[in-house]
Amino acid sequence: MYDIAKRTALGAGILLILPVAVGLSGWQWQPETQGLWLCGLFWVTETVMRPWGIVTSALLALWFLWCLRFRFKPALGVLAIMALTVLVGQGMKSLIKERLQEPRPFVVWLEKAYQVDERYFYSLPRHKRARLVAEQLSAQTQIPEWLRAHWQFETGFAFPSGHTLFAATWALLAVGLLWARRHYKTVVVLMV
Repeated sequence: MYDIAKRTALGAGILLILPVAVGLSGWQWQPETQGLWLCGLFWVTETVMRPWGIVTSALLALWFLWCLRFRFKPALGVLAIMALTVLVGQGMKSLIKERLQEPRPFVVWLEKAYQVDERYFYSLPRHKRARLVAEQLSAQTQIPEWLRAHWQFETGFAFPSGHTLFAATWALLAVGLLWARRHYKTVVVLMV
């Protein structure tokens, strides 16, 4: 058990390198950034959205079970641990989001570019937030359509990121469960 905790802590440290580097670099998100690579990254993040997050979790769980080659009963236990880990993480994320109420970067941008008050935005029900985003960006040509549609769908708070937490949870499950069994390729792919 200690070895699993040690590996998982090391994996968490590795995952923290990117956000620390971005923070130290002073990089700031800009909505006008274009490029096919952004659309590709967007589709990768969509693997976490409902219903695809369930499909992604099921496929990863099945892959983990195949890699571990457990008999039926132990496999059910590991499956339950993996499912519980993902569900508890997502539940904690939702609780923390409601307490912190950190606005999404595009909402802050809407406030600067279109004078949409952030407090007013978040006082609206979700369907009215989506409508407000659509109205404000109807004449905007620099924001791709796929990104506008995503903003209309994701009108909740920003931090902590459910996408990041989902990806990090599965990456750390891989480090904890698969590294010792020498499934290095799977661990590296999920860490990346």
